[in-house]
Amino acid sequence: TTNFIIITERVPFAEVGGKWLRRPPRPFEIEGPYDKCKDFQLRDSEKEYYVLLMQMTGRLAGVHKSGRFGNEDAVSANLTKPPAGPENPMAYGFNPVGSSGEAVESYKRKLDVGVKFFGETASVVFPPYATEQSFQDKFTRTLLTWNAYSGEIEYFKVSSADYVALGHNNLNVDNAYFWRD
Repeated sequence: TTNFIIITERVPFAEVGGKWLRRPPRPFEIEGPYDKCKDFQLRDSEKEYYVLLMQMTGRLAGVHKSGRFGNEDAVSANLTKPPAGPENPMAYGFNPVGSSGEAVESYKRKLDVGVKFFGETASVVFPPYATEQSFQDKFTRTLLTWNAYSGEIEYFKVSSADYVALGHNNLNVDNAYFWRD
């Protein structure tokens, strides 16, 4: 085995290297590539791109749920799946006598670092309410509660097959191709 790959094709992006076209893209010319979290690079309204991402993810889920994506055994063998079915909630880390998430002390230290970051260190780039003690307390309580029940939350998210479908868990613009026709 090796750690090499052979590149046999490339996506013909219209705007490689951050060089913008001085004209509107032609039909079916692929925009970008766009970087993650740099929506200012988008040619048009951010809403247009993110609505399209949601619509296409919904379409992907629909194709999967209708059986048109392929044999379910092949899909399951090649993609990440839940650790167990709904009949085995303990596989999701349930803890009847404590937190099903990280150790509370460890998790709280991480939250403290985050709160200091958005409340002090980088407060100028966050909304003013992020510096208020009441917001910081509520944020910390909310995430400590989420951590305490994280196993149960994971179980609930997949406990009904009706609500589980193929998708992409990161809908940033760097994970898609955009063109106009």
